[in-house]
This record gives sequence, C-alpha cells and structure tokens, in this order.
Amino acid sequence: MSAVLRPTPAQLAWQRAGVGMFLHFGLNTFAGLEWSDGTLDPAIFDPTDLDAGQWVDTAVELGAAYVVLTAKHHDGFCLWPTATTDYSVASSPWRGGHGDVVAEVADACRRRGIGFGVYLSPWDRHAPGYQDAAAYVTDRMALNQYVTGSDQLAENVYAPPECDVSIRRGWFWHPDDAPKSVAHLMAIHLQSVGLGANLLLNLPPDISGRIDAADVDRVREFRAELDRRFARAAHATLVQQEPGCWIATLPESTEVGQIELREAVENGQRITRHAVVDDGRELVAGGTVGIRRIHQVASATLSSFEIRTDEDAELNAVIVYPADATLITPELPDGYEASTEPPE
Repeated sequence: MSAVLRPTPAQLAWQRAGVGMFLHFGLNTFAGLEWSDGTLDPAIFDPTDLDAGQWVDTAVELGAAYVVLTAKHHDGFCLWPTATTDYSVASSPWRGGHGDVVAEVADACRRRGIGFGVYLSPWDRHAPGYQDAAAYVTDRMALNQYVTGSDQLAENVYAPPECDVSIRRGWFWHPDDAPKSVAHLMAIHLQSVGLGANLLLNLPPDISGRIDAADVDRVREFRAELDRRFARAAHATLVQQEPGCWIATLPESTEVGQIELREAVENGQRITRHAVVDDGRELVAGGTVGIRRIHQVASATLSSFEIRTDEDAELNAVIVYPADATLITPELPDGYEASTEPPE
C-alpha cells in the first residue's frame, strides 16, 4: 500500500462539520438567469430588504456549520466594493452604492458563531481579457499553482469530497421554482453526508434579499426529519478482536434502522472495504468509510455484532439508530435534472 495520507487540521474540522449552506445571489437573481455574460447593468441589483441575518438564521436552522456566499459568479459582478473593477455593488443603487454583501454576511456569521466562506469564480466574463479565451486561461488563471514541478496534476493528496446541490432546481432564485421535497433532500443527505462527503446545500435569496419563505419552511421540515432519524443514537462499545475484525456491543438490544461507521481519519483513511455481520449473516457491506458512512438496514435486532475491515483499519465509532416506520422514505425522483448546458 502507498503511504497513508492524512488530513490537515483544517480539513479534518471541515469534514467533521458535515453540512454547510450555499448562497447564490447576484445580478442573475434580478435578471431571472442561471448564467449571464458580464453585460448586465449593475443598476438592476437593488434588493429592497436584504437581511443577511435571516440568511444565517436559516443556516443555523438547517444545522449548517458554515455559509458560503457567491461573492463573484462567472459574470464577474462582485458583491463587495472593490478597486479592481467597476462591476460591483458600488455601481448599483443598493445602499446608495455603499453596500457590501460580503461584509454583511460575514458579520452575521460571526454573530451566530458559524463559519463563513466565499465562492470566487476564476471565470470572469466581464473581464476585458475574456474575449481571448486562450489568453485568459493562460495569463489569468495561473494553473501552475495546481501542479508540482511537472505537467501533470499533483497526485497523492488528501482531497475530501463535497456535494453541492440546490434546494431548488436551479442555483439562483426564480419565482416559478419550488423547493425539493423532504424525501428528495433526505436521499441527497444519505448519498452525500452518508457517504463521507460534506453537503453544501444552496438556498438562493430572492429579489427582495431574503430567503424565500417556502424554502425556509422546507428547511425546517427537513431538519425535523433529520432529528427524528438521527437524534436517538446508540453508541456501541468497540473491541478489536483481531486485525480487521471489531466487535461492537450496544447498551441494549435494539431494532436497528441505520448503522453509522466512523473511521479515525486523523490517522489516515485506510478502509477500502467493510462489512457489518451479525451471527454470520452479512447485514451491509461497502468500500470506503472515511469520516462517516451511514447504512440503511432492512431489518435487524442487534445487541452485539462484527465489523470487518482492512487489517490496518482504525474505527473510532459505531453508532446505530433505531428503526422507525414513521420516517419518510428517501427518494430521488426520476428525471429530476436541471440544465447543465453552459452559455456560449
């Protein structure tokens, strides 16, 4: 096996956070677009009731540990006043040209004690150099920062996954769009957080500058379902019987609906295969575990069971959640796809 890679302290803290909230907001919001080409007039950016506190309050209700704002999308419009371009909020009528969305969201996050990050697109369709696409990529994107002394992208780096998805069909707010169902969101959660990725769930503010009430209501419903599903956790006592075999013992016999495995990734992600076995019967199996792996269990009443892994694996937690027939069944709707066609 090649050298085991370990996360940095910042990567580990980010992975443990699990869920963040994305905010797509900008000129596209006011033009009713998902993409724009850098020619929209900044004068259309004029939210009447922008409330960064409401955005962050919604993130807290979701259970997000951090917020990420599209400070600059592909159109190049900056949500903060900057000396680098006149294509920013400083050229808009909002707050008399003296507003700063980035600062307001950062302040709101600080007050509520959650993290703050920004999305800055390296693609800037407003920049003069963009007209020569080849020169723009070569001269402005500084791709040499992403290689290590060769023409190939760097290999053997610890790169934890992230799943970015919107609560609506599109990334920006549109009046005729609607939030995903709780069943849909739960399926997304289990296929992102449940597979060891961070979920960055987008909630786009509307033209007033607030997150749509329908989206806020859906967040509350989704959070309530998450709490019902995961609040009654039973932590197993783990004893390593031999390399690659762990005995997990529960405080009491439990009818199990879900099993969560957590690997000690601070010492490197080592698990490439795993199985949960009860009295010789394989309940669930899979590949990697990482920061967390959540399995749905069809039907099993457990008190003690085995976890089988690679011999050099390090588990640091096994958690079970009781079966509950009233839980919403996770469901990814057939054919639910947003357009992925880029602009010309």
